[in-house]
Amino acid sequence: MVLQYELQRTINCTYDDNIYIPRSISFSPSGRYIAAAMGTWVCVWDCATGDKEYEIPYEAKALSVAWTHEKQLISGFSDGMLLTATLDTEQERDANIAHTLVGFDPLNSPIEFIAIHHSHSSIAIGGDDVIQIWKPTDNGYIKHVATIPPPPAASRGKVKVKVTSIGWVNHDTIVVSYLNNGILVWNLQSNSLVHPRSELPARNQCPRGFVAPDGCHFVALNKANAFHLYHIDSGIFLHSFQPENDGNSSSHPPAAFIHTGGALAGAAGSKVFLWDVKTFLSFHEPLSVPTGRLLHLLGEFIPSSNQFLIAGSTSTGQLNIWKSRQVVPKSFSYSSRSRNRRTSPNTYRYYVVVAAAIVLVLIKFFYNQSASVYI
Repeated sequence: MVLQYELQRTINCTYDDNIYIPRSISFSPSGRYIAAAMGTWVCVWDCATGDKEYEIPYEAKALSVAWTHEKQLISGFSDGMLLTATLDTEQERDANIAHTLVGFDPLNSPIEFIAIHHSHSSIAIGGDDVIQIWKPTDNGYIKHVATIPPPPAASRGKVKVKVTSIGWVNHDTIVVSYLNNGILVWNLQSNSLVHPRSELPARNQCPRGFVAPDGCHFVALNKANAFHLYHIDSGIFLHSFQPENDGNSSSHPPAAFIHTGGALAGAAGSKVFLWDVKTFLSFHEPLSVPTGRLLHLLGEFIPSSNQFLIAGSTSTGQLNIWKSRQVVPKSFSYSSRSRNRRTSPNTYRYYVVVAAAIVLVLIKFFYNQSASVYI
């Protein structure tokens, strides 16, 4: 069986007939919905039909979005506001409203990044030079539990601190990338850095970073738009992926771990390249978007259908969603294999060599037996 991706849906990110470029995209846990932070709204579409199901307006620019569970999402805005929205399926669809909207004001800077631990027990938010950890409460609210200190180099005041990604390694460890301060792994319980002398570049520029959902690997984008793969626990550099540029690449092309961390999707211009994380080999022809260049990538696994989803947003305000399916190549059908076994010269040579080896073994055996009797 071979995994094949097909373009399932292309969605135009519009509001009041105007097209907006998403700043962040996120699949719901079931893969039924996809949300986008765009303009001053967070919009939710049905992936299968492409219909817009919900519109969540606000007064500031929407910068980030993530799902806490199937009917609740959390969004960060340019004024430092964090909103949680619980979607109400009982409302008439024409209303397109969120049933419950709860606001928090955790930061004095834009909330550009939201990372939710896979157990949904912790939420990391960040923007500019600030990173905070929050936890959901039983009454539907969230509370602040920790603030991550700035990188050590920031105390010397030589370069500006700018967060470029946040991700969870496990329930008490996060990995953070900075524009000018490299990549740092921070343990929340000990309130200290993890393996600070690893091969993770602690001083290099890292314009974008991406964490595997299983917390095993991290990919850092370098200045040459190559994706550098690291093993987080050991801090060892593993491989560099360099996609072929079609001349339409963005300055900071996106990547995303797919297949629950077993593969990597990396963009260059209008194409998405897929690589296996263990072998570092490409396993699929590049996926292409109809228009524009790719700005964001996203992967999701749907257990109910045993399928994978990949989403990519573009500079033309489109969301493109690919869905996987299992196919059986014709060259590997039973009849083809049987026919090849009957006609392949290599197969005949194999049988001849095996038969000759058996004959030689038998001759040697009988010769030894005869010699023993003679003696």
